[in-house]
Amino acid sequence: MGKSLTFEQSVLEAIDIRKKHKCKDKICEINIWQTRHQLDMALLKIKHIQNELECVLFNTIFICSVYIVWMFVYMYASE
Repeated sequence: MGKSLTFEQSVLEAIDIRKKHKCKDKICEINIWQTRHQLDMALLKIKHIQNELECVLFNTIFICSVYIVWMFVYMYASE
């Protein structure tokens, strides 16, 4: 049975494989160049998604913190 990989793990595994492969003809070189380009784009996509996720998590935490402080102030101001 094959192993289960995340998208990032499969990209990194493909990068390791491409480092070991040497081409002997032009068609192979073109295919390798295309694959390298696709892998580079996939890595950029991973980084972009990670940054978006960090931003969403940070904003969620910030908004929840502001709400909690607001509720705390409201509770004690109404006493």
